[in-house]
Amino acid sequence: MAKFKLNLNPTVILVALLFLGALAFAMYFTAVTVRKNGISASWGKLERPPKLSDTVRVYISSGLFNLYELIYTVGIRELFKVGAAAQIVAEHTPTFGKAALGGDKDAKVVLEIMDALHISRGGMALDCANRNWESYIPARDGFNMNFFMSAAAGITFQDIQPHFEKYGIQNVIEDTWALNGVWLLEAVYAFDMYNLISRCNCMIFNANGIAMDDGSCVELGIGTARGLPITIHRNENTSNFAVGLCNPMVSGASGTSLVYPPPTWPTPKIAEDKLQEHIRKWIHTGDQNYCRNTPPSRVTRYWDSVGQKIWDWKYDDYRIDDDGTLPNDIYSKDWIDFTQGNLGDLGLALAVAKIMDIQAEIKYKAGVPSVGSSFEWQIHDGKARKTMRMPKYKSPKRPS
Repeated sequence: MAKFKLNLNPTVILVALLFLGALAFAMYFTAVTVRKNGISASWGKLERPPKLSDTVRVYISSGLFNLYELIYTVGIRELFKVGAAAQIVAEHTPTFGKAALGGDKDAKVVLEIMDALHISRGGMALDCANRNWESYIPARDGFNMNFFMSAAAGITFQDIQPHFEKYGIQNVIEDTWALNGVWLLEAVYAFDMYNLISRCNCMIFNANGIAMDDGSCVELGIGTARGLPITIHRNENTSNFAVGLCNPMVSGASGTSLVYPPPTWPTPKIAEDKLQEHIRKWIHTGDQNYCRNTPPSRVTRYWDSVGQKIWDWKYDDYRIDDDGTLPNDIYSKDWIDFTQGNLGDLGLALAVAKIMDIQAEIKYKAGVPSVGSSFEWQIHDGKARKTMRMPKYKSPKRPS
């Protein structure tokens, strides 16, 4: 019987070892890269939130429907600026109009309230800046729906359409303009989702109110699912639960106990201090990149991309000053022309049209039908297909 003889050629062995070594190194490097930075291909072209160890960017979630929620986030400085906060103040507290300018007795009352509630003059916007944190605050960074919707409601399509060519608006037709308010609501949702998913990596939530702001509660749930470190500010004892207890579906987002440490904190400063503790824990335990490493779902990616496009259109060079306010030179030329020029309501309506145009283009690329008159899918309309360059709609085949 012939014996098998193994030929142990040193050259072959050396080549094999080098190959296996290179393969092992490549696998290790890939695993470390994925663990450290996530799989960028899953995010596509979307922005990803920064690492907590590099940049702390806080999503300050709060309603926009009373004076306390405004001064808690932006303080008294933003109340007299031409922006989202100023518009809300004008709508809900008429005596706080332009004549105040921070110097009349109304402003004095607000300052007394802020002192009683331990809120700094610049609100949490200034607090974050003093901690070298970045922040997203809807009252400062977003736009007021009512402000734009009211202006757009008074402008007909025949009045606004002649201005489209100048500003590159191509995908807005008369049927869709009739529902500009619906499109604007979509844009507001997308704007906040972009900041919540792609820009921010931690959160402070304002839980005050017998009925907490429902939109903020949704943001809290999304932030919890995204793995953001979260603290909750609440200085009211009112509740629809017994003895002033906070709803456990809210308070559970702040940690692993509803007893100790307590889930809510009575002043903004304490909430910020506790968030700092959470951030240290996230970095120490390796959870700091969870939101960065976990790409959003398909539907969320769509809203995220819409919000990112609108953000990039509104801001040329977004940044926050040392006092927590936004400088005047960060906005795009279109935004300045529309909101600060001499166009009045027409300018605000053109801003809405431009936002609709951005959305329509993304809907087309994503294969998402757009809403037209009477809430029918506009993709079925031949005029819309031609204007929005949408392919002819084909009903999906039913399984046999």
